[in-house]
Amino acid sequence: TGPRARRRSLHRRWTIVAAVALGLAAGALVKLAMPAKSRQVFLVSTPRDGTVVVEGKQVCDRTPCVFRLPQAVGSFVVGAANYENKVVQVQPAPGPAMFDVSLEAKAVRWPLQTEPPGASVWVNGKRVPGETPLILQDLHVGDALEIELRHPKRRPVVRNIVVPPHLQPATILLP
Repeated sequence: TGPRARRRSLHRRWTIVAAVALGLAAGALVKLAMPAKSRQVFLVSTPRDGTVVVEGKQVCDRTPCVFRLPQAVGSFVVGAANYENKVVQVQPAPGPAMFDVSLEAKAVRWPLQTEPPGASVWVNGKRVPGETPLILQDLHVGDALEIELRHPKRRPVVRNIVVPPHLQPATILLP
């Protein structure tokens, strides 16, 4: 228990501490060198309540959401009812990824009839070719429309609508 024994004991303790520190550092270096098997993805979509599919499997049933994307996978698909699906490409990188995805509304068609038939149709001030009955094309869910109907023997009718997700054929009675 003399000074020499204390120095040896202290030397052994520092040797153990240094070995542990070097081992931890080496382990950390190994971990840094090994690629992660997946990466965390934070996703917000417009519209909200979309879904996310990775390799054919749904990983989120409502956006915004957080999910894990395998590093070997370079893309995922975001979709929502009445909107076009969008493929999102992901570049390989360390750490989490954040995406804000805007989906485009699907184009819809709307069969439009009048009673009596034969009315000319204007949508947002532009004449639609033909007369009723006809099909309005290239409408998008959520579009605000001003529809004006003109019949040679009736008074003009103006209707303002917002294109709903499920369009039913419409018959408008002309006064």
